[in-house]
Amino acid sequence: MRIRRAGVVLVCLISCVSGAVAQVGIDAGAALGGGSTQATANGGTAKAVDGGAQAAMAMQGNVVLASTTADYPVTPGDTFSLTFLQSTQAAMMRLFVNPDGSINAGIFGRIEARGMTYPALKATIEKLVAKGYPGSNPSLQFVATGIFTVLVEGEVKVAEQQTAWGLTRLSELVKASATRYADRRSVLVRRAEGSERRFDLFKAEREGDLSENPYVRPGDTIVLGRAERTVTITGSVYRPGSYQLLPGEELKEAIAYYAGGFTGKANQNRLNLTRDPESGQRLGETAQIDYAKDPGFVLRDFDAILVPPVSELLPVVYFEGAIGVQAAAGAADKPLDAANKISHVFVPGETLSQAAQSLRNDFTATSDLEHAYILRDKAKIPVNLADLIYKSDFTQ
Repeated sequence: MRIRRAGVVLVCLISCVSGAVAQVGIDAGAALGGGSTQATANGGTAKAVDGGAQAAMAMQGNVVLASTTADYPVTPGDTFSLTFLQSTQAAMMRLFVNPDGSINAGIFGRIEARGMTYPALKATIEKLVAKGYPGSNPSLQFVATGIFTVLVEGEVKVAEQQTAWGLTRLSELVKASATRYADRRSVLVRRAEGSERRFDLFKAEREGDLSENPYVRPGDTIVLGRAERTVTITGSVYRPGSYQLLPGEELKEAIAYYAGGFTGKANQNRLNLTRDPESGQRLGETAQIDYAKDPGFVLRDFDAILVPPVSELLPVVYFEGAIGVQAAAGAADKPLDAANKISHVFVPGETLSQAAQSLRNDFTATSDLEHAYILRDKAKIPVNLADLIYKSDFTQ
């Protein structure tokens, strides 16, 4: 028997790295981590060495990453090992990047490394040594990466100097310091030489545009403002979440670009808007928006949009009687034979057997399935739910 849409329907029931580089990395890491190699009477050596080992492992990872990253920027504090043949003897020099970005290369002179990448520096120095000592087979290798601090201020939890290294990107420091109200669409970065530029971190994350998420540099100051307009989109969209809109972007951009568009189950004609109260109002407001008719609907700060599924418009029937009662036998408040009412949303064309089978776990031992009936337009239509559920007899 097919469930009809018309009227309310009731169904009633009666009842690691190796070699020299690794060793130097460990030494440097121990120094950074405060590790100690001297025994102490109170057993503190194990903890100190463990901290130093962890710092050493981090340093090793940084060294390997810097060595294999084509655009690694030479950073103050970077340390390199230069090896070459001098006559028939092997020679080695330790090179250090000064705070001003220069390198004192001894007999090879002073090298201005500011703005250079590691591959470019490596090629420059090896070429310089080969020119002075033909056939010397020079090689420049990373020993340790430098670290520095960057000031982060503005709409942050606490204005502070954060530690960074050559491959630290802007988003890492912003994520660590920003409040939930910080503007990520226009992050100001002041360079040490006085230049300024704003970056859109959302664009960097969504589109993979790394020009909007640069490496930070020594002497940088990061300034975060407060977001002008943040909206939240939930429900039947591909990318639910909170987004900061740019000027001129309204409902269409919020749904199509930021939220990734409607899913196939979205009810585009009944978007639910919840809006915070404006100045002077005590309460906020809610509204329904037809996307097709008003895609340019103007959004305000803290607006929340719920995109409901089309299933909200599906019709409902009710199963009533000895169904869905989970109280223990003998409970005074609700015994097993108490009446209950369960709603069931159905798709037009669904049969009674399909509905009943979906609710089979809600029937109790006292449910009189054989003598159930449908109440439709004041008429009672008897049905045997036991046959529909357990015997798969659909003749009725």
